[in-house]
Formats: sequence, structure tokens, C-alpha cells
Amino acid sequence: MKNFTLIIISAFFAIQLSAQNKIDITAKYGLKSKAMSAVLHLQNSSAVEALFSMSHNNNKVVLTGLYEEFFPIGNSEKLYWFIGAGLHAGYNRIHTKEKFQELKFGEILETKTRDIITKEYLSGADVIGGVNYYIPALKMVVGIDIKPSVDFINKNSMMMEGNFKLGIAL
Repeated sequence: MKNFTLIIISAFFAIQLSAQNKIDITAKYGLKSKAMSAVLHLQNSSAVEALFSMSHNNNKVVLTGLYEEFFPIGNSEKLYWFIGAGLHAGYNRIHTKEKFQELKFGEILETKTRDIITKEYLSGADVIGGVNYYIPALKMVVGIDIKPSVDFINKNSMMMEGNFKLGIAL
């Protein structure tokens, strides 16, 4: 919960890059991870998103870059659906336990267990789709998205993630 609070607080300290482009800084909280996202809206209905995410137990850290297209729902200028695709890279910390025997002069004194932590680097591809609602009076964006991904290097070959997001729209 402390990390999620830090993500929320940092989301409110965003910098607007230019007066022509709109930036959304959002904190995302999903079933498997928490994330900080920055979406830079380009001149047309497209955007680029940078997403930094961590698993709830902080064992998986991933940086994702996405290209997204936004489409209004009906005649609304506040409600949009979007789709996109991109790539990610990061690492996964793996905790395993190993049993070993303590020996003295060839005799087994006792059997012990030790923790072994290894890092597994990963990269892969992502797609994303969702709905955003902009609240101009509060300069806020609220949305929901789903981002399935496939890891190319990791033996856990596919992961599905859904997020609820709340953030600032500059």
C-alpha cells in the first residue's frame, strides 16, 4: 500500500512538455501489479505511453513502451476507447529454497534449507485496450484497461493484466 500511495502522490507532480500536446500521468492498480504511466497525446488521435510497473510483491519490474490510437465514443469529447501495441523489458526475481547437508568429518550433522534468489531478464510484446473518461473541471482521467503480454525470454510465456487507473490530465 505504501508503494501505491507513492505512485499516486508522484502522479500529481507531472510536467507539461508543450502547450500543443496533452499529457496524462496516471497511477494504475491491477490484480497483479501497480504501475506509473505517462501518456503523451500527439497532434492526431494517437499517443505514446511509457509504463513502469512492479508486481505487488516487488519481484517483477517492467518498463513498457506503447503506441495507442484513441476513438471517441459517440459524439462525446470526454469518453474515449483506445487500442495499442508495444514492447516491454524487465526482470523477474525468483525465490527458491535449496536443501543442503552440513557435514563434519564425513558425517551428516543436520539438513538445512537456504534461500536462493536469482534474476530472470525478460522482454516481450504487449497489446492494450480500454476506455478513458476525462473530467476537464478536475483535470482528471479515470479509465479501465486490459493489457495482455507475451514474454519472449521468460518461461512463463503469457500474462494477462487488467488495470483501473486514476490520474491527472494536463
